[in-house]
This record gives sequence, structure tokens and C-alpha cells, in this order.
Amino acid sequence: MTNELIELIKSVNLKKVKEAHVKLKDTKIKRTISRVIDTLSLEDLGKALETNERLLTSEANKELNKIIMLFAFWTAFRASEIINLEITDINLKANRLLVRQGKGSKDRETGMSKEIKPHLERYLNEIRPQSKSLKAFLLSDGREITLDRLEKRIKYIFKKAGLKGLLHSFRRGALTHYANRGVPLSHLQIIAGHANIQTTMSYVNHKVEEVINAQINW
Repeated sequence: MTNELIELIKSVNLKKVKEAHVKLKDTKIKRTISRVIDTLSLEDLGKALETNERLLTSEANKELNKIIMLFAFWTAFRASEIINLEITDINLKANRLLVRQGKGSKDRETGMSKEIKPHLERYLNEIRPQSKSLKAFLLSDGREITLDRLEKRIKYIFKKAGLKGLLHSFRRGALTHYANRGVPLSHLQIIAGHANIQTTMSYVNHKVEEVINAQINW
């Protein structure tokens, strides 16, 4: 070992290295915790909807915000899947929804719950503006909404409602809600479009009281 290498090793501050390691570990823990907290419940959905109604904006904007938040929770779709959904992917008669080119460029078919169907039917038949675009959810002038613009709208509503998270938080909340109602994880995996069931498990954030209440009604 050369003298230069020995001096270099001596110059390393082991205390600072250890502190950096602890800091990195704490950061990973905080990120894990934030992912768990980043779940919005059915009650949170209600708060967001109430806040949306009080916004100083057009009724058309409120209606779009409303249907997207309801749809995000009751379908557990990803935000990108919501803005890319087309009217031809919606089968109201068969209560089915088709996700084209979801994560991993995979298509999947899911059911349409009784909670979202009447809201979706109303939006499509009475509120959705006429447009050449086939996208299901459109701005009031018929233009398509971008993912960035959608996230900003929802983030603004959450802030006003005192909620933390993104539209994706409703996806986590939906899977937790369904799990508490007794829906098997293997079913939730298909609904969410997860390749690995471990991913689905990481989305589910059970609360003891919710489990007990669900168990009473099983």
C-alpha cells in the first residue's frame, strides 16, 4: 500500500460517513411512511367533493372535477388511464371499462361499479361537450385535458380541503376501501392492473376500525 493511499484513507471522516448513512436511511423510511399516508378514503373523497362545490369557477369546471374524482376513486384507475379513456372504452350496458395501453403497455378490462355508473352516465349524456375528440373527459371547450393540468386542478382542491396527496391517492384509497369490504387481493390485483400482487398489497392501508366494521357486515 502506497503512502498516498494510506494518507487518503486517514483523511476519510468516518463520523461524517456514518451520519450520511443514517440520513439516507431516515430518508428512505420517510418516503415509505409518506407512501402509506398518501391514501385518501371515501370520507376524504366527500371532503374534496364538498370543496369543489364551493370553488369560484364555472359549473362546467366543477362537473369535470367531480366526475374525475369520483371516477378515480370508484375505478382505481391511474391518472394517465383516466385522461386517456375514450368513450368507446365505456360499455354502460355491460357495465365494463376498457383500459388501453395501461402501465407496461397492457390492455385490461374492468367492471363498472354501481357507485360510479350513474355519475358517468350523466356526465356522458348531459355534460360532456361535443368534440371531435374521443376522450371521455374533456374541458368545457371540448379540448382534451393534459395530465399536468389535471393534477394541478386536483392538487388545488385538495389544498383547499386540507388534504394531502395526488389524484393517485384515490387509487390507493379505492383499493383499501374494496379490501376492507372483503374483496380478495387477487381480484384487486386485476382491478389495479398490477403485474405483482406484492404491489397491490403495498397499496392497501387497513385501519382496524374499518376492518371490524366491514367484518360485521360480511
